[in-house]
Amino acid sequence: MKRREKIIVEELKAGRFQLTLHARERMNERLVSEADIIYMAKNINFIRYQSDKDTYLLKGKSEWGDNLFVSAALRENVIVVTVYFEGDI
Repeated sequence: MKRREKIIVEELKAGRFQLTLHARERMNERLVSEADIIYMAKNINFIRYQSDKDTYLLKGKSEWGDNLFVSAALRENVIVVTVYFEGDI
């Protein structure tokens, strides 16, 4: 894992992230909590840089065993852009 990826994962695990309005809306629609994001970061399967969006896509298991995806950007801190479960999009 690269340095920037490690920073993102560690910040998410610690609950040190901000949510965009879009992320909050999707979390409400998909019944995802901030605790779910933290749990996913602790149970991460992969992280991949998306150069076209300048974001990182993370995939991990939710507390319920579902694959949870989080799109996050690293700026001054970690910003969660959106969240979704496998099959949502």
